[in-house]
Amino acid sequence: MVPIRQVVPSASAQIQGLGEALRENFDRSHVGQILLAGDRRIVAVNEALSQLAGISASILPGSFLRRFLWSEEAGDLEDRIFQEVDQDGRWIGEVDFRSSLGDSCPMMLAITAVPETDGSTVRYIATVVEMGQQRWIEAESFRRAQGRQ
Repeated sequence: MVPIRQVVPSASAQIQGLGEALRENFDRSHVGQILLAGDRRIVAVNEALSQLAGISASILPGSFLRRFLWSEEAGDLEDRIFQEVDQDGRWIGEVDFRSSLGDSCPMMLAITAVPETDGSTVRYIATVVEMGQQRWIEAESFRRAQGRQ
């Protein structure tokens, strides 16, 4: 019996398909995503981030991440975060995220370094997840647990 040969797309075809899939994921994601250049300037944000920040996605390119950090030392905080990203390839933590109205809200921020390839301008990918809902769930669970004792 002759074995059946599986047809597997070439690696370059798989990568091209993945690029399109990543672009679609970026656009459709329900969590905020930011693409940053090597100088830490924003290249693009998705619609979810635009809604979290209350700022049109079209005006954010060229801004720095510190624009969203609620801290008197936002620039220093940004430097410390990216120092760790450059050392370890990633950083994750909770930050106070500033909206266009000046409000502050706790967000989980994860930043990953992107390996440099073929002249890509994107050097970092940041993911921003709102913690408000999570905090409510935790507080409600605690309240219910206290009521049972």
